[in-house]
Amino acid sequence: MKKGEGIMSMRTTNIVKYDNSLNEVSLRTLSEAELNVFWTICSLLKEKGEQEQIFHYDYLKELMHFQRKDINFADTLETMWSKLKNISFDSYSEGIHTSFMLFNMYINDTRNETLTIRTNESFSFILNNLGMDSRRFTYFELTNMLNISSSYTKELYRQLLSHRNANKKTGFWSVGYEDFRRIMAVPNSYRTDTIDTRIINRSIRELTKQDKQGHQILRSLICTKIKKGRRLSSYRFDFEIGEEFDYEMPEIANTRKEEKSRPTHKIPLQKWVMPEPQPEDYQIATENQKTNTMSDEEYQRYLQSLLDKSEHLR
Repeated sequence: MKKGEGIMSMRTTNIVKYDNSLNEVSLRTLSEAELNVFWTICSLLKEKGEQEQIFHYDYLKELMHFQRKDINFADTLETMWSKLKNISFDSYSEGIHTSFMLFNMYINDTRNETLTIRTNESFSFILNNLGMDSRRFTYFELTNMLNISSSYTKELYRQLLSHRNANKKTGFWSVGYEDFRRIMAVPNSYRTDTIDTRIINRSIRELTKQDKQGHQILRSLICTKIKKGRRLSSYRFDFEIGEEFDYEMPEIANTRKEEKSRPTHKIPLQKWVMPEPQPEDYQIATENQKTNTMSDEEYQRYLQSLLDKSEHLR
């Protein structure tokens, strides 16, 4: 199967939402598959506090539309974790430099096919208590990220969406040339024309193309080069976001209710995290690109079968 094949055509309501400080950390060293796992996990750990969470492989693969036959899922978890261990999340306050990992527990049980993971308490704010001020956090549909094949485009996409305008439908990102190279983890061997060809132009094509349903991740994306004299000093990316689900206000309302009614005692360990699915038009793309449609009832039974696999964890 070629890179990027096997992605479901259905758009889901799973949302990735995190504090903007995460955008200071480049994740471009992770592969396409590793990034898909990472962002899927982030969407599940959102507003879950520091309680450890256990996910069955089948559930993660279902959410991230994992149908690749050329790579092993358990191995992908291992390589993702190995790379995340080398990525530090830093904070600076009153002359004190603190460095932690985003997750402080990782148990990959290949025998029972489960992943146990927990958000580091010191960096819990990355995924929790994000509140209502959209200037503080970045958010996007998980499906959009999964449908992007290039790791460069994935990185550019999240950086762009952290710079939405007040209307949340348009935005711009102005970034210095050297900062762009650092954030995007551009190899030293890449000259400006190579960056144009392999990163910027490819990202514009991928983010603005229409899928089979006519959906575009971005309706438009324009890159302007800004020079000082003859030297390239910065880029400016102007963008318009494609159609999005109306998910933000209900989520904020739920967050408010949880904050008001939050218990003082320790929350029991949640063995399996399963948000309520809403499969209005669930389509699975097979390897030969044919599609099979599942009814809501069939999809509910399918998800229940995944839950049954984890009964021994309860």
